[in-house]
Amino acid sequence: MVLFTAISILLTADGDGASGRGFLPLLPSIAGVEISGAGFRSVTLGGRACFPAALAELGNLLRSPLRRTQAKPSWALKARSSWLVSPHRSDLLPDLLSTEPRWHEMLDERWRSGAGELRCVVLKASPSAADTRLNPDLPAWEIRWSARAEVPRVGAVIELARPIGDGTRRLAWVTERRAAEPDLLWLDLGGLFEGWSWVRDRESLHRKTTAGWLKGRGPDCLLPAANDLVVGVKALRRALAATTTKLIATGVKDAPANERGIALQRGGERIAVLGLSPAHDDLDDAGRAARLDQVFKALSAEGPIHRAILLLRRAADAAVYLDDPRFSIIVLPGGRQLGGRDAQFDSLPLPQGRHSGQRPTLVRVPSNAVVRLTFDGDQVRLTTQPIDETVAAAPQLAAAVNAVRHKLYPSLSREVVPAPTPGMVFDRPKTEALLAGLLARAADAGAV
Repeated sequence: MVLFTAISILLTADGDGASGRGFLPLLPSIAGVEISGAGFRSVTLGGRACFPAALAELGNLLRSPLRRTQAKPSWALKARSSWLVSPHRSDLLPDLLSTEPRWHEMLDERWRSGAGELRCVVLKASPSAADTRLNPDLPAWEIRWSARAEVPRVGAVIELARPIGDGTRRLAWVTERRAAEPDLLWLDLGGLFEGWSWVRDRESLHRKTTAGWLKGRGPDCLLPAANDLVVGVKALRRALAATTTKLIATGVKDAPANERGIALQRGGERIAVLGLSPAHDDLDDAGRAARLDQVFKALSAEGPIHRAILLLRRAADAAVYLDDPRFSIIVLPGGRQLGGRDAQFDSLPLPQGRHSGQRPTLVRVPSNAVVRLTFDGDQVRLTTQPIDETVAAAPQLAAAVNAVRHKLYPSLSREVVPAPTPGMVFDRPKTEALLAGLLARAADAGAV
């Protein structure tokens, strides 16, 4: 007698490697707002954010004997995608941003030394508020997008973007969960790695950092997206050989048999995983249908299939399979989603599901979250873990990504070519060379 136990699967999509992250500015949505400066100009560590006059000067400031000379009360509004720092608590600002009035007490700090002055804000309830010195390790500080503005009827506001879908936090969270639960499966729908830099005309500078972290601990399966394949499928296979990851290429005509579809065994069940990606596939509709039949036949010959999951990259491809009783779950990337969600639904194991005409359930995976599916008999629980600053990053991985950003971002914050004025004459070759250099550094930093 085989005893079946609950099975859990983690699903990720479009993470863009260790350096991936996004932000959603809120201030530009306010009518009449006057933004005086915006860009990757701020740094954060723990519960503190600092605003150096220039990123290039930050390292020298942190290594100098900074002393806190001011810590006056301030406030910060925590919105879904940003923190909004203001000298006073405004009843109007949450309404303008359509957010809950989640205000937090802050301290507006000034740190001074012979090397200069640094303005920071720190959460009053944070352990960081008791610091008597700032961490001098530059790569420990995370560069964030920020903006200064004057908001009508509110006054001066600084917006500090929260790290939506941060890659170092996502990889750290998944690694920690799998260390605690060795039987936890992990399926990635593509965008596991950084892609190609069109400016550098080669792969992203961060791609090797991601590949190094994944050695021996990658996902069980990867359905490749365009980013993953920019180095070519052979190079991708070599990178995956150092991990625990199997490539899924169900729709590729000449794919090796072990990439056309696989069966993963957990909790006494065999779970078939197949995947179709327009970035990789070359079979037409008839060829795909024949390939699916072949894969199910081959996997069934090796043992019973209790559940089958179809990974897709494109929503348009799902329509063909929504009535296919062979699949329990169809998984698609879901774009960006703010906030978590939980759900529960029925999903009979095969072959009961096929006999009852059960349709597959469609699951979307946000780019800024990790979805967890737990199969327990004929019930499936879905939970979503948002990836933001509440999730701890892997320190070593974050430091590697931050070190590159601190080297390259300062040049993105400097004026390279002044705004044209009447009568101004530009040296075209020099101007083009300056802009080309700026774009190349932006691409290295992951900003292009």
